[in-house]
Amino acid sequence: MLFFAACSGSQPAVAPVVIATLNPATAGSSGGAAFGASGAATSAATATAATVTTAARLTTLERLRCVGQWRDTEAGSAGAFSARVESGAGGGVVTFEVGGSVFGGSGGVFQAAFRQSGDLLVLNQRSEFLGQVQAAIDAVGNATATMIAPPALGSAAKVTLADASYSPSGVLRFGLNIDAGGGRAVTRTTVEAACAKQ
Repeated sequence: MLFFAACSGSQPAVAPVVIATLNPATAGSSGGAAFGASGAATSAATATAATVTTAARLTTLERLRCVGQWRDTEAGSAGAFSARVESGAGGGVVTFEVGGSVFGGSGGVFQAAFRQSGDLLVLNQRSEFLGQVQAAIDAVGNATATMIAPPALGSAAKVTLADASYSPSGVLRFGLNIDAGGGRAVTRTTVEAACAKQ
């Protein structure tokens, strides 16, 4: 989900790289979420190279664990955040543990399978406290992630990934733009966590 989207980027020897973009060119035709083919025409050689790169990304993610904190920048509330990835041929499982008052409700544990689909890693699963979680990342690190209707926010709510980066020193940072719907102002939560192989 957000974690594998943010951690999947390459780790350069310089400043952190922004890898999360809500890039319509890679988002496909499903209204901004990237599920299925990327929508861009590619040659067979390009598609094969992207699939190999995506497979290598799975190896990079294997046994990665991040531990840190989330903070609501508007309300000042905060809580614990951890995530871990187990990956293998063609996909894997990501597990999130989120403490505190998540979106004004209870946190919890969310475990979801993700899979390789062509040049994308994709996840689409329901969470009791995060809502419908949809995420995708392509072979070069363009990512989209959305949580639709988290129960504490209501059926009109939508939460989107923004400004994700993963530094060479293993620090994961990302923001969540929270649109509670009903004309309410969009708020923001930030996450920062230290990551290492376990």
